[in-house]
Amino acid sequence: MSDTRKKTIKKGRSAKAVKKKRAQGKTDKKKVDERNARNKIEKKARRISDKDVRELIDKEEEIGKKLSRVPGGMEKLVNRLRLLYEMTRDYWKGNYKEIPWYSIAMAVAALLYFLNPFDIIMDIVPGIGYVDDVLVIGLVFKSINEDLRKYCSVKGYDPEMYF
Repeated sequence: MSDTRKKTIKKGRSAKAVKKKRAQGKTDKKKVDERNARNKIEKKARRISDKDVRELIDKEEEIGKKLSRVPGGMEKLVNRLRLLYEMTRDYWKGNYKEIPWYSIAMAVAALLYFLNPFDIIMDIVPGIGYVDDVLVIGLVFKSINEDLRKYCSVKGYDPEMYF
């Protein structure tokens, strides 16, 4: 019998209860990590200025090149990034103003994070390089979900491609 099993029996807990407790700890850690990531992206969004938006709009070619390097099977990430960029560009050009500044700032912060080659997990790491980008973009989509859905509706886009 393993030492862990002996300790579990000695403490009067079933193996199932121990597994449940471990899973709860992982869930709690995931929530903390997600909360930390959300706080960081919101902090970055609060510092976004008109200059940042203008500079991002000018990086359309760079964004397109980086999107073309995203591995297959991550179409939803690519679609989400394109949607964020297009909405930001339409806002900047005055074609779509039915959105609060907070949502634009969150979109810009997410796109700048995606463009950063030195983010939490470098994008050149095969297989896992875009995991952090997926997390950040997912958090931004949760934060500005209603505004993104409204934009999709106005543009006549199928929300299933993004949500």
